[in-house]
Amino acid sequence: MSKLFLLLCFICGGALQAENLFADFDVKKDWKIKKTNEYEKIKPTYKKGAIGFVTKHSSESYYFRISTEKELQQGQTYDFSFNAQAKGEGTIYVGYAARPPKGKIQPLGLRASFSAAPQWKTYKCTFTVVEKKESNAVASFIVSMGEFKGQFNLKDLKLVKSDHTGKISKKGMITEVN
Repeated sequence: MSKLFLLLCFICGGALQAENLFADFDVKKDWKIKKTNEYEKIKPTYKKGAIGFVTKHSSESYYFRISTEKELQQGQTYDFSFNAQAKGEGTIYVGYAARPPKGKIQPLGLRASFSAAPQWKTYKCTFTVVEKKESNAVASFIVSMGEFKGQFNLKDLKLVKSDHTGKISKKGMITEVN
């Protein structure tokens, strides 16, 4: 009887593991780099599954960013986690937003900022997806680095449906896991 109970616990425990919606993410192919002319000479480095950049100055956050498209379910709460390392100063923004064919970007529940540390740390963003104003807008995760000066590295993206039950602001929330 106890063996059956243990087997059922093992099977149920595996079913409760949330599916990582970034499980097949390829850091070289899936990030799109967007930059204004002042960041034109910056090239990404790829090392051990991480993407990295070195910037010599800072500017507006959206002048230098990376993004990856991902459509998510409206009204669903998600946990988006990643590992980051930064040697420098300034603010880095992470968001989930929709870009319509014409017009302004619409935040879709996540617009958080952080100042990463020189050692690798894990950050978790919890947010609830809001309705897109335009159905033909493309939803993406965006990491804006224009306000940061120095070396920034990012790796190990993970996106799962969240079991968070507390209140979440319309910009989501970000916490340092370690």
